[in-house]
Amino acid sequence: MYTLSNKLEWGQHVDNITKKASNTLNFVRRNLKYYPKQCTEVAYFALVRSSVEYGCVVWGPHTNKEKDKIERINNGHQ
Repeated sequence: MYTLSNKLEWGQHVDNITKKASNTLNFVRRNLKYYPKQCTEVAYFALVRSSVEYGCVVWGPHTNKEKDKIERINNGHQ
């Protein structure tokens, strides 16, 4: 689901997506910390990265603020 503001801006949508991805990333970290790295990578790409990248072609992060939020999630995995 996409969230648009009255001014047709994607900021709220990016906030929602990054919040969900951050929560999922924390879940993966907590529950898979003793598993092999390969398992956590599969979980990350399947659960976290896919939710961040879904629909990116449509809404594309146009501002640096939006790009930074998404990059924080992507960098948080490493």
